[in-house]
Amino acid sequence: MSNYGDTPASGVVREATGSLLEKVQADVAHVVNSLESICARRRPPFFEPWNAHANLNSRRSPPPRERPDTRARPVGNEVGYSGEERRLQMDKLSDELTHTLRAKLAQEVEVRDVFKKDIADKVAECVMMARSVDDDGTGALPPELDVSSLRLSHGLMKLEEEQAKLDVVVSARTAEFAEARDAMRDASARLGEVLPAEFDDVGREDLTLGRLAAFREALERLKVVEAERAVELARLRESSLALVKELDDEAVEAYDEFEGDDDYVRSDGSVLAKARNSLAAAKVDRAKRRLAALRDEKKGRLSRLSTLGEEISLLWERLDVGEAQQLSFRAAVKHSSISRATFDIGEAELGKLRGELHARLAELVASRRARIRALWDEMTVPDAQRRTFGAYFDAGDPTEASLAAHEAEVAALEARREALQPLLKLIEKREELLTERTALHVLQKDASRLLRRGPGAATERKYEFEAMKRVKQLPKLTEKLFEKLVEWETKQSPVLRDGVRYLDKMRDDQKEAAQERAQALEAKKIEATIRKEKLRDRNLQ
Repeated sequence: MSNYGDTPASGVVREATGSLLEKVQADVAHVVNSLESICARRRPPFFEPWNAHANLNSRRSPPPRERPDTRARPVGNEVGYSGEERRLQMDKLSDELTHTLRAKLAQEVEVRDVFKKDIADKVAECVMMARSVDDDGTGALPPELDVSSLRLSHGLMKLEEEQAKLDVVVSARTAEFAEARDAMRDASARLGEVLPAEFDDVGREDLTLGRLAAFREALERLKVVEAERAVELARLRESSLALVKELDDEAVEAYDEFEGDDDYVRSDGSVLAKARNSLAAAKVDRAKRRLAALRDEKKGRLSRLSTLGEEISLLWERLDVGEAQQLSFRAAVKHSSISRATFDIGEAELGKLRGELHARLAELVASRRARIRALWDEMTVPDAQRRTFGAYFDAGDPTEASLAAHEAEVAALEARREALQPLLKLIEKREELLTERTALHVLQKDASRLLRRGPGAATERKYEFEAMKRVKQLPKLTEKLFEKLVEWETKQSPVLRDGVRYLDKMRDDQKEAAQERAQALEAKKIEATIRKEKLRDRNLQ
């Protein structure tokens, strides 16, 4: 904003100062000349104060030309005023005229100052308005603001016309700013945020297109945030409504993402709308908390439902419930999902099964004991080890706890048998090979087998050949089985067969095999000695 002295109006003001004083001074000089002609003689005291006051701009008017009025004397003589009286009247008139002229001059000076102030204000206002819409930023002012060649009144009129033109441009630009600002206020209110001060006040000093573009960019950013919040709220609402429908329970309140919201207001304090249209972050947080609570409720129900299902399945297994009854129950809860109705049906079924369990405890315990005894016998568990399971020999009334203990023992024995299956298969294979080896040895002791002929002889020879191949696998099988049994006994109880620890039996078999080999070797030596003696005796003969 420039000072008035820097504007084109400065020349107008300077010119107006001189021309106005000259005009007033000329008028005063004309009146004074008239008074001089009336007084018939010059009165220096009268003129000196006036000239001293009128000389404001260091200009001196040329001395007035005397124009005597011959009509004044006859009038004074005719009335009969003496010279002193006329002098006093003229002094009084001179004082009154001086006062009037000074008042008039002050009035004209005041009018001039008002014009000067109005021109200065108009120029400042026009400069401010012109620069507020200076989109290029050059600082150039409209040439119409230069009114230095016009009189004050004409210059003021010209400035008012230019101000009206600028006001149209500024008003249109201000309306654009206000539209963007109001839209941002509404968006900020819906988002529950505070609009920054730089966008909340349009102002008057900067209405350029660059600043307007910044307003519109900020509005677009708010619209993007609004769109993202709206999508997020819609997603949260959809997920929550789906969970509410799935839970379908009076314990779950109807979903309302607007619950707890209040009116929201613009930055200027006015209420925009009800909070049902709000996109505030607090509302999004409430929707997230609501969804999290519904998910926790679903998770808890699923956990309870899983526990309930496991209990029902266990009782079905304990009571050996038929497939038809199980299918009937599953059909009843098929469409209930995790609603309260599902739990009601499940708890009713569980109560019925528990009642049946207590009624059949003695029967169920007896069946479990029979299964335990069969497993003991299958795995040849010795009596000492059987006695370690005391519940089996308890003669008291059966309870649910004793039933659970028997079921646990059955499960442990079946698991042990399952784990032992590979070892038991190897043991059975080894026993078969041992038996076959014994039979082979018996067969091979019969030397006459080699002299037999016929179909039976060929079959016998084929069996012998194949048996020898199978028996050759016995050492390798025995070594593998020995390693696995040693590894098993580091974690489990010994493997028994016919009540005997099988590792001990394997060691005994190994000793017996060694003895048999030694005996066979000794027999071969004796046989060789006998042959030698027979051969020697034959040679001697």
